[in-house]
Amino acid sequence: MKAVDFMIAYGSIVSAMADLLDRRFTRNEDFNTPIGKALKSVLLYHNAQKYQERDYELARLAMLVKHLDEIRKHNQNMLGLFRVRINRDDANYYGFRFEAAVASSLIRRGIRFEKMEQPDFKVSFNGGEVFLECASIHLSNSRPNELRRKIESVISEKRQKGYEMPNVALFVDVTNIYYHIVARQGSVRKEEVKEHTQQAIERTRFGDITLFVYVLNKELERFELNYLRHDNHGIDRVLKRFLDQHYTYEIHEVHDFALPERG
Repeated sequence: MKAVDFMIAYGSIVSAMADLLDRRFTRNEDFNTPIGKALKSVLLYHNAQKYQERDYELARLAMLVKHLDEIRKHNQNMLGLFRVRINRDDANYYGFRFEAAVASSLIRRGIRFEKMEQPDFKVSFNGGEVFLECASIHLSNSRPNELRRKIESVISEKRQKGYEMPNVALFVDVTNIYYHIVARQGSVRKEEVKEHTQQAIERTRFGDITLFVYVLNKELERFELNYLRHDNHGIDRVLKRFLDQHYTYEIHEVHDFALPERG
């Protein structure tokens, strides 16, 4: 990307973020927020001639702009909820960013849903109701089997919330874990992930756990949010039909890709 093309793309994203979040991004304090830091890092990468890292970060931000804009077109009040929360602090940014991705996914699929607190989404489907609870997990150290421990930990945390039911699906962003696994051992053993995750969900009454990973698809030159689905043996029939229709078991293979450190 030529410098002039980069500056046009960067300016477009800053302008869109300012509009969506009702923030100017002109003062120093504006760049101390999670999204402000991400915008600043793009320029730092550019000035350091780290163009690949720059373009990855720019793609991540462009995807967030797309998701927030879809939410705005769908429901202005829902955008207001994300606007308040998503750029508030580093600790909660990735969780709310993933919720925004899930909300936009539901919108694109034409699904009737309501944004809640616990669980995060109530979906009306085939005359019934199913629920989606979101989480984003990150690596605390480089120990082996960290993905398994983190999945078990987030399931345990959600069980304590009081909505462990067969019509509740857990949607979990594991991008950061995948990033560190690939950095450490070169690839992710999908069958091992599937086995551990299936064992973990079957020790609960949740209907499903689906793992999501943000990837940069180099072949198609786009940022994607891909997933691996794991149903419990006691999954609610309405939830299963909902997932079968909208989050199928079909695997979308990406052969030439890059993983961001975080979603």
